[in-house]
Amino acid sequence: MVLRPRQRTFFKLFGLAARTAVAMALGLSWSEASEYRLHAGDVIEVSLAGLPQFGQRAPVQLDGSITIPTIGTLDVEGVTLANVRELIQAAYTSRLLTLYASDGRELTRTVEREDVSAAIVQYAPIWVSGDVVQTGEHRFQPRMTVRQAIASAGGLRPPIMTTGTLPQYDPIPLQSDYIASWLTLAGHAVRAWRFRTELGETAEFDKTSIPAAPVPEDALTRILATEKQIRELRQVDFDRERAFLDRSAALAEEQIKSLSQRVELETQGEREDTQVYETAKELLRQGKLTNLRVVDARRSVLFSSTRRLQTESELMQMRRRLDEARRSLEKLEDQRRLGIHEELRSIDLKLADEHARLKSLRAKLDLAGIAVPRGQEASQEASPAVTIFRRIEMKPVAFEAGYDEEVEPGDIVEVALRQGSLSTGTDIGALGIDRPQYAQSAK
Repeated sequence: MVLRPRQRTFFKLFGLAARTAVAMALGLSWSEASEYRLHAGDVIEVSLAGLPQFGQRAPVQLDGSITIPTIGTLDVEGVTLANVRELIQAAYTSRLLTLYASDGRELTRTVEREDVSAAIVQYAPIWVSGDVVQTGEHRFQPRMTVRQAIASAGGLRPPIMTTGTLPQYDPIPLQSDYIASWLTLAGHAVRAWRFRTELGETAEFDKTSIPAAPVPEDALTRILATEKQIRELRQVDFDRERAFLDRSAALAEEQIKSLSQRVELETQGEREDTQVYETAKELLRQGKLTNLRVVDARRSVLFSSTRRLQTESELMQMRRRLDEARRSLEKLEDQRRLGIHEELRSIDLKLADEHARLKSLRAKLDLAGIAVPRGQEASQEASPAVTIFRRIEMKPVAFEAGYDEEVEPGDIVEVALRQGSLSTGTDIGALGIDRPQYAQSAK
């Protein structure tokens, strides 16, 4: 059953009451209870600051678990990311990690809790069906809306009506396709701007670099806000890694200073022991000292020399570690800039393709004598019927949605340009929705 607006409002209120009750029972706040919870299909990336060899991605399996070789298997389905991160941090901080130095030596190291991070890098996909260019599975992005889901599916499929021998375009799907293409173009343009700011540019985004918006102005504002947040998060992660390497280099410098002082003292002690040994040998030749005293003096020289050589070896290793930390700092910046340049090159190609597509759609609109949508007109003229199928609390639900409705991982988004909220030929029962059950729950 499809939930109508008033029924849907009731369902939201009911869901809010249920989540609040669960939160009170578990001693949680409402915000904790309403956070996104992981389920099968999501992919978690675990990283350790300064230990890139232990970073890896772990997909949530059908049984709701993830497997990380270092710490084993954890059940994460239905758990918030914050709680999963705490579980992973607790598991790592209670273990010793084995490392191998460049010279083959085996080292062990403990991990601080703040050095462990976990993030969702890939969500379960969504499916878009109905009157779109590319139906099927599509990648989910955080805060993804129905409008963006349609854009990821290539936009609305423009049917062609014929009158005699001349084709005539239906204005509603053609305008909708133009809007979806413009949103994709705007997203690419803002992303390219964000990459350039990460490379050091300070100019604000030039809104005149893209065609006039066929949607309300706040759509571009939201895209800019999202990219700025991504930029800030990436900068925080980079600063955190650089700070770790800076601390490692500073610690190595302090140890080098201490070891250098030890080498000087041990070298001075070795000279003094050598002088005592030479004096003892001279007294032995004169018959004024026993051979046992000379042997003891020689042992002292050997001990001082050995201790000095050991300290010099430690000093060389610490200098090598300092060089590695400094080189890692240089590579960190170089790799970051190289990665941004590669991403910028890729997004520039996508931007050129989308410019060409938008120009083609504009030509079709002009050829058909259809006005290009502007601002609020677009949201009113080119809004197809959209139905979202979603599992809420392990139960399938279908409800009508607008262009600005946010989708969730695993949703099925059905788009219809005809009358009604569902495309003809769609069997709700085939999607696992029980009509009588939802007729009762929506009352």
